[in-house]
Formats: sequence, structure tokens, C-alpha cells
Amino acid sequence: MKVIPDHFKIRLTNDFLVMVVLFAVSMFIDLLNLREITLKYHSAMLKVPKASLLFLGLFLQVFMLHAQKDSLNNPPKQEKPEHEKFGDEIFVGVSHVYGFRTLEVREGLFAQELGIRADEQALWTTSFELGYRVKMSERMMLEFGMEYNQMGMQYRTPNDTSFVGYNRKKQGFSAPIRAVFQPFVIGTGEDFMLHIGAGLAPRMFTASRYTAINLNDFGQEEETTTKQTDGYNYFNVDALLNVGFRWNLSHNLGLYFVPEFRYGLLDTYSKQRPYIQHNYGLFLRWGVHWIL
Repeated sequence: MKVIPDHFKIRLTNDFLVMVVLFAVSMFIDLLNLREITLKYHSAMLKVPKASLLFLGLFLQVFMLHAQKDSLNNPPKQEKPEHEKFGDEIFVGVSHVYGFRTLEVREGLFAQELGIRADEQALWTTSFELGYRVKMSERMMLEFGMEYNQMGMQYRTPNDTSFVGYNRKKQGFSAPIRAVFQPFVIGTGEDFMLHIGAGLAPRMFTASRYTAINLNDFGQEEETTTKQTDGYNYFNVDALLNVGFRWNLSHNLGLYFVPEFRYGLLDTYSKQRPYIQHNYGLFLRWGVHWIL
């Protein structure tokens, strides 16, 4: 069995600790709603917090560091026991979320017409995750996570007025629990694998942020954000299903990219609100996992 040099173990450990610290800092930056970079393609808008771009930079740095090490050392390949690349894991990552909702009028005293809300469109947001995978067998894992997530929608008026539109973002924390199945390996070896999971994610609502967009006297867009907490259910549960890939770079470090679909099982609003709403969305999850 190949022995990993002590100095390389220390470097791996330091890389992982740096990623965890950066992940926590990026969540804090995003919670403060600091500056975002807005990317536009036709009518689609993607606002990416600079914290996410910082995390992406470190993600690529770690990848290149290990690619460089392998190219320099180029050790002869040796047969390794299968269990060396299958163990409990810690993972940290980012999700780019394309979220939307179902919306219908609640029958009764509080009912109202949908109005312009019927013309809302999906909105890209960013979420962050940290978790632990427990090895159940050579192909099965149980995954526990903690997330700070955002889901939202947007409206843009077709009329030529000073009112441009608005964005709605719901923020909160969730604790996904997933059963993960790794049925086969693509190619030779066990470095590149299929990743299939399903589970539930209890979710706690913290706030909804409504951002109104208007034109000022000079024709420039101005945003006014208000925080809303009344009229929402503070607890919900998402059903989730994902299919993606994972790549083990070494005995300790790997990458994952797992697109995931989620659907909220419970009504987002309280019974005193005029609508019934269920959130759903596509989460493009990617990050780094550390094999213990």
C-alpha cells in the first residue's frame, strides 16, 4: 500500500481548512447582502455574490495544485484496496439555484386575484452547503447537510413607466438528509463515478426580501429592499432528487457536481394570506469533498 508523505498530508489538511474558513466567510458576506456581479443573457438574470466567485477561485486552485503534483511526481500506478477511496466524507459547496413556485388563489375570506404575480418569472440565486456523508456500504452512503439557501422570482413590467419591476427572495436554513447510491464507475478505476440521491430537506424560513426597481429622474435604475417576515410559514419540507458525478482526485480529496430538483411539500404562506404557494427549483450543486 502506497504511503502518502507527511508533508503532503499537511498540505491537504491546510487546503481543506482554508476552504472551510472561506466558505464560512462567503456565507457571512452573502448574508450581509454585499455587492453582487450581475450577468445578463437575453431576459435571464444571474446575480452572483462575489463570495461565490471567491470560493470558485479556491476550488480551481485546489484542482490545479493536485494536478500539478501528479504531473511533477508521476508515480507508477499501484493497485489499491477498494476501501481506500470509499469512506466517510466531509463536503462543502455552492448551489446556483433556478427557483420558481406554484401559485393559486386561496378560497375564502382572504382571497385576492393574482394580478401581476401571475407574470412572475424564475430568478437565479446562490446557496451554500456543508455536510457529512456516512459510508453504509461500498455503493451506498447516507448524507447529512446544513445549508443557507435562497429561492426567488422576478417581475419586469412591459409598460414604459418609472416602475421597472421587482425581485422576491426567500431566505432560510435547511438540513437535507439524502440516501446516495453510486451504481457504477465510468471508465477505468474508481476515480470518476455516478452519484444518485434522494431524500428530504426540512427547511426553516428566516426572511423574505422584496426589492422594488424604479427609474429615478435621470433614467437610472434604483433599488429599494424591504425585509418581510409576517404571513409566512416558518417550517417547510422539500422533497429532493439528484443525479450527478463525483471525481476523486486523490485518496483524500475529490470534487462533485450534482444537479438536484427540489419541491416544497407544504404551503409557503400562512392561512391568512390570499395565496397558496409551493416553491420548487433546480439546484446546481458543486463543491469539494474530503475522504476521511
